[in-house]
Amino acid sequence: MDLDHIFIMIDPGRADDAALGLGLHEAYRRQHPGQGTRNICYALPDLFVEILWLDDRAAAESPAIARTSLSSRGRWRNTGACPLGVAWRGAAAPFPTWDFCPPYLPAGLTIPMACDSDDIQQPLLFRSPGSTTPRDWPVDRQGGLQAHLGLGLPIQVALLVPPAFQPCAALQAIMARTGLGLRHIQAGWGLTLQGTGASLTLAVRP
Repeated sequence: MDLDHIFIMIDPGRADDAALGLGLHEAYRRQHPGQGTRNICYALPDLFVEILWLDDRAAAESPAIARTSLSSRGRWRNTGACPLGVAWRGAAAPFPTWDFCPPYLPAGLTIPMACDSDDIQQPLLFRSPGSTTPRDWPVDRQGGLQAHLGLGLPIQVALLVPPAFQPCAALQAIMARTGLGLRHIQAGWGLTLQGTGASLTLAVRP
């Protein structure tokens, strides 16, 4: 089990502001038809960071999508939901999952989602449908792997969580197997990337 990507949900229209302020170079962006979300992704050698936002609340609340609570997560300031998601790559989950089948996936492909993520105060935990690291993507899709930031390998990733947050069993299992860390902050949610030469923090505040 390896970390594939971390997402953080932000307010619509703020994606470029959030990324440009940190000097990130975009890898790609896409819409998720039928799911009600759009994203911008920023690649590092071993994983990527996804900025995600709602663009169709009705689609996000449709029967096929509703269990993910993406609608609530995208409106986290009003709902109290966690706006973070953690995707792993590789091994099957050592905890209970359910099969998510969003309309944009090819027929027959599903995404295993942690049942613990039914608690919207926990991150959305799921197995990525992708199987390769960004360093193995086509060069024109890598966005330079953020080499200009001087993070330097290895890169340690930590989730930033509110003071009262306690990780569910599924998140604890992912942390134990991937080295994902956890840091409590005064308010809000986010993530940090700590490399050998630099660090990067992306957070959303109440």
